[in-house]
Amino acid sequence: MAKKTNPTFNNPTYPIIDFGVFIQELITFIENKLYDFPRFFRNSHFLQNLPKTIEGENTITENLCSCMMERNVGHIYNITNETFYHFDFINQTQGEGHRSYDIGVSLIKTGFGSQGKFFVIEAKRLPTPGTGREKEYVTGNLGAIERFKKEVHGQELRNNISAIVGYVQTNTAQFWHDKVNSWIEEQIETSSNPDLTWTSQDKLTKDANFQKDAVNKYTSKNKRINMKDITLLHYWMQLK
Repeated sequence: MAKKTNPTFNNPTYPIIDFGVFIQELITFIENKLYDFPRFFRNSHFLQNLPKTIEGENTITENLCSCMMERNVGHIYNITNETFYHFDFINQTQGEGHRSYDIGVSLIKTGFGSQGKFFVIEAKRLPTPGTGREKEYVTGNLGAIERFKKEVHGQELRNNISAIVGYVQTNTAQFWHDKVNSWIEEQIETSSNPDLTWTSQDKLTKDANFQKDAVNKYTSKNKRINMKDITLLHYWMQLK
């Protein structure tokens, strides 16, 4: 009786990818498509009776992923000889350990599947609803900037750059720019987390060259505990 053999499978080989090549392409894509989202969201039935809870924030972010993926269909990328790649925007994607990100962006190669997550985006409503969560864009256990600074977010990425999207639902972007920077100034004076050092570089600087209807862009360079500084791109959208 012939000996039964176990089937063998060819182990696929994947090319070494310089994800840095795709970072600027992704940023350009995001900045050219984000201005569509306020209109996209206003036309969504989810806007009706949106709860003033973290679930409401997740609903907005889920819609943002849908918008980005819709705009991704048929998009022509500028990277030479990279026509077989596209971006996948994943809501509530898994990070290291039990952590999760509001949005993870993976690189997909046609016929080969995912090449890995290389960019993450956090999201916050302005104002953040709920008791004791007013300053959550900056600080707290779920604080967007703080989580990057203490390496809860972005620690496994190959590139020291990520983004935060802000959903402006009351007042103006200028109001929130002043407010967020005042909260950072409080941390510079006395950090609520002794492991974190805050400096003027943590403050948001408006990108005057970015001109999009209903969207404002800011940048900050944020010192982390052990890793190199991370650059955060802040995109605030009017969702009133």
